[in-house]
Amino acid sequence: MFLSKGGFRSYDGARWVEEKSDAIGNDPRGILTPAGLYVLSSFKAGPRLVIIEPGMTNDVPLPGDYLAAEKKSPFSCAKLAWYQGRLCLFWTAQESISWAMLSGSTWSPAATSPYSGGYEVIADDRNLYFFHREGEGPVRSLSYYTFTNDVWSGPMRLPIQEGFTNWDVFFQQGKLKLFIRQFTHQTLYTIEKESLVD
Repeated sequence: MFLSKGGFRSYDGARWVEEKSDAIGNDPRGILTPAGLYVLSSFKAGPRLVIIEPGMTNDVPLPGDYLAAEKKSPFSCAKLAWYQGRLCLFWTAQESISWAMLSGSTWSPAATSPYSGGYEVIADDRNLYFFHREGEGPVRSLSYYTFTNDVWSGPMRLPIQEGFTNWDVFFQQGKLKLFIRQFTHQTLYTIEKESLVD
């Protein structure tokens, strides 16, 4: 699925389908869930979270802590994840990262931890994963934390031997994958605890 201002494109296995929506603003981030497509994007009036279902679009109230962070700095690097039937929202602010979960129509209190660097979040039926890049240039490192049964564990530092310029995480056939782009080549790994298998 590809999101852009004013719409999105999805692939049903045979063809691409384009949908238009005025509820999708600038810099959209979204996640497709059994409940529908959640999209967080920016408008002149501020950030907006919506759920798009066939034939309808509804607004979802955002956590007050997130709105306060966006008001102070509108570049909070927010990301969405879907974990065990709950929408998760992560955002950064002032050398920290915060996150909250939406259960029904109620957000959990925001949890905040010290943080700097780049990050990604991804989830499957059992675990929520938080990947954290630290450092710059050839001394960059990549670790991850796992959220299971409402408890965080980690960090687990991944053994990347050389500096990397870019990275991404995703699931492929139920396995957690890490794509690393380095200066002269790129590699796709399977993550197995603290090991990388290519």
